Amino acid sequence: MKFTYTLAPEHFVTQILFRISQNEKEMKRLKYGQFVIPFLQSVLAIWMFAKGSYFIAVGFLLLAAAWMVFYPKLMKKRYFTSYTAYVQNHYQKAFGQEVKVEITETTITAADAFHTSNIEIENVKEIVEIPKMIMLVLKSGQSVILPEDSTTDYSSLRIFLKEFAAKRELEYVEKLDWNWNI
Repeated sequence: MKFTYTLAPEHFVTQILFRISQNEKEMKRLKYGQFVIPFLQSVLAIWMFAKGSYFIAVGFLLLAAAWMVFYPKLMKKRYFTSYTAYVQNHYQKAFGQEVKVEITETTITAADAFHTSNIEIENVKEIVEIPKMIMLVLKSGQSVILPEDSTTDYSSLRIFLKEFAAKRELEYVEKLDWNWNI
């Protein structure tokens, strides 16, 4: 099957954030950060309460509660902003370039204005579908991004890839309810 698409910064950012959200170690680190500071503030609140400083104790408890509520929103925004800047700096030449892809029984060939890549089908680990894109995840950890909004005949491509995955015994993972949350 042959098709074309163009990539935009948001496609790269979405792919990176998806990969982070699937990394258990990274998500544990983020959750740890959400609970350690409020725990320490609660310990200080108990200590201040024991010393008779009720106003300071209540202040620490309020800070702990605020941290628990706003930390996920802050980190979500921080990661998004950070990776958007990273993508702007490192993938700038790929934006807006038309990529022509051909998937055969043995290879995936992708060609843009700068180079041509041939990927053996044996190097594909799985096919992952999230809202607005499909990713061909390679065994090396890299991904081929196929965005819905700029891929020609996306619905046919989706059906083709599902059949292709079943035929080649590749895992086709649908995470259509995924969104970037901490």
